[in-house]
Amino acid sequence: MWSELSKEPPVVRFTTKINLNGVSQQNGLLDKRSVPSLRQWNSSYSIKTVLEDIRRHLMTAKENQKLSQPAEGTVF
Repeated sequence: MWSELSKEPPVVRFTTKINLNGVSQQNGLLDKRSVPSLRQWNSSYSIKTVLEDIRRHLMTAKENQKLSQPAEGTVF
């Protein structure tokens, strides 16, 4: 079953509001083009790979570090 599911990259959606380039402010969906592991999906990748990529490419990006964040606890 995983082999069938892993052919397509997972859908990543934040439930807690976050202000990052590549994350929809309407529904929290992550644009797959903004994270290399999702953009160039490989069935050998795991959720850990995706989360590390989000941290490496979105959370630490200089342009995202300057963005103000919603109040803690707000959700989409």
